[in-house]
Amino acid sequence: MASVEKLGGSWVIVRADDSYVPGESRDSTAAEEGARRLFWTGDRWAPQYGLAKQFSAKQDAEAHLAQHRDDID
Repeated sequence: MASVEKLGGSWVIVRADDSYVPGESRDSTAAEEGARRLFWTGDRWAPQYGLAKQFSAKQDAEAHLAQHRDDID
């Protein structure tokens, strides 16, 4: 399930990558919780934070998530 988090000074929409297996040899910059995270770009999910659609306010990110819930989930 997607959620809103503050990362790098901006708010982004993230979700856990269900296909990630902890301990598997895979590049990941967000593996601190044992699961790789994916970032919403505005069109699709991407494994890199740098591709994430960034919001300056939490309310803006939450509104985008609510408005596009069918595409995001």
